[in-house]
Amino acid sequence: GLFTLWEAKQNPEPMEESDRLLLADLAERSYGAYRSLVEDDGLIPYFTQVTPLDQIAALNIASRPSKRSQSTGLSSLRAIPWVFAWSQARHVITGWYGVGAALEGGDRTRVQALYDRNPFFRDLLDNVQMTLAKADLPIARRYSQMCDDEGIRTRIFGRVEDEFHRVRSTVLGLRGEEDLLDDDPRIKKSIRLRNPYIDTLSYLQIEALHRIRAADEDTALWQRVCRLTIKGIAAGLRNTG
Repeated sequence: GLFTLWEAKQNPEPMEESDRLLLADLAERSYGAYRSLVEDDGLIPYFTQVTPLDQIAALNIASRPSKRSQSTGLSSLRAIPWVFAWSQARHVITGWYGVGAALEGGDRTRVQALYDRNPFFRDLLDNVQMTLAKADLPIARRYSQMCDDEGIRTRIFGRVEDEFHRVRSTVLGLRGEEDLLDDDPRIKKSIRLRNPYIDTLSYLQIEALHRIRAADEDTALWQRVCRLTIKGIAAGLRNTG
């Protein structure tokens, strides 16, 4: 989970033992929520169907193959394609999933005090806020429709949607703001101006994936279209994983 990754970094700021223990507790809660999602039996079928993972592999974006082996399990996926594919499908869960469960389950007064005095914790939530702003639930829902198992689709996307709202609510509450990036109007405006173009590419990518998977007679053309949208969305979101 995100808290676990940040906890593992060297924190340059001196930290009280009570703060360190609180962060460790938040990290454990976040990790538990994230693992609960990725260990759901429906997660891998959902992931492979709603993201353009197969087309990403063909692009050779990273210096190594997207998979360590031919296995279809989570352990076979490399980190970059895993993060990149979720971003392409506008879920971006690797940047925020589990944070809401961690914050909501902690002592609100202590968590607020930690946020108010600890630059490390504030930086962490700044990064969470940015990834939330890059996610788009209505478009993510459109991607989710490509999962052909209704039960899996409803369960996994439902978990994503619930946690997104939980993270957004708790982060904004700690920051005392009404909307994401209220404290950074420049970045907020930049995202607002780019999103209509990214959204168009996302809709085109969904159509391309439908055509490719239906073995359309113009499959080669649609593969090219899909790979172009992958590059365009990555440029618009300004990240590849």
